[in-house]
Amino acid sequence: MIRSRALRSRRTRRRTRRRLLAYAAVATAAFVVANTALEGVNRAAFPTTTTTGVVHSDRVSALLPHTYWVFFPGFGIDFCPDVERALVPLTTNYGRSFCVAPSPAGLDPAEIARAVRARVDADRGQQEPVTLYLYGISMGGMIAYDVARQLDGHAGITVRALVFDSSPAGPESVSGAKKYAVKAGAQINRLPDLPGGIPNPLKGGPLSRFVVHTGESLVANVRAGRWPLSEQDVTFAWYKATRVTSDGVANQLHYIETFYPNADPNALPYASFAYLRASDPGADTTVDVMRATATYAALVAPRKLASYAIVGGSHASADTTAASYARALGAFVREAGLPTADDVERLRATEVYRPR
Repeated sequence: MIRSRALRSRRTRRRTRRRLLAYAAVATAAFVVANTALEGVNRAAFPTTTTTGVVHSDRVSALLPHTYWVFFPGFGIDFCPDVERALVPLTTNYGRSFCVAPSPAGLDPAEIARAVRARVDADRGQQEPVTLYLYGISMGGMIAYDVARQLDGHAGITVRALVFDSSPAGPESVSGAKKYAVKAGAQINRLPDLPGGIPNPLKGGPLSRFVVHTGESLVANVRAGRWPLSEQDVTFAWYKATRVTSDGVANQLHYIETFYPNADPNALPYASFAYLRASDPGADTTVDVMRATATYAALVAPRKLASYAIVGGSHASADTTAASYARALGAFVREAGLPTADDVERLRATEVYRPR
């Protein structure tokens, strides 16, 4: 009798384990199918070529008609609306502006440079010179540098300023464990898609990215002694998860991993350079900003790389530390001697009312 009860108990435990495994398998399969389907929908929403956003101009259209700030977003594909909300108010007195969103189909600096040129060509006559101020956010700084090298000195285009905002300078300046995540992620995301253009489930999708971003917020909050997750954390995690595609992630990880440009002392002869970083380097958990600053300083030598500490900043935090960013950009513009709309207006007034 005792033996019979023990046998039934073992059978019950085995059935329970089998049920749990079956439930786990079904849940995993459902997650993979849903994740893959959402990734397919997500990809369809993104352009297949690099796009340039609307030109923000206001009164500077008449004062600085062919001077542009060109924004290159960081780790993501369609972050232009956020970038424009944060940065256009800070740069509007220094020139017109537009944002560049690289295609998830392939992160190609040459294709991006052609898109930038097409945008400025659409707004100028054949012989009119153009001045560009390139602003790279996070890994967008690497793209901005490559694009600057391709555009400067061609077709009447002069790159007059290049700003790196919390930008890595290749894989060695990615911070901490994320350096190894870049290497591993680049390998995983090189996997081909399934037949019929179905996204490869191993490359992830919105649901898996959502889990990762939620986990990052949870860990950061627990370390800071805050409530593990807020509604804002969850909302923002989903937002970030759906603003990229696995192809876009693959291209960007590969780009970071292979970014080893050669220094050229004759390149970008008219440009001024700036690096914006958190005043506390440890507050940026994505980029080793001190290593990146040193790398870019060597890359643009013999010209000087001005460094500006963003008080209270973290990684590319213009949306949350706007006042500090405004001070840093204002100082850079003054030190670089870049004309503002106010300068041009005063100069024109002086010329009009100059005593005879």
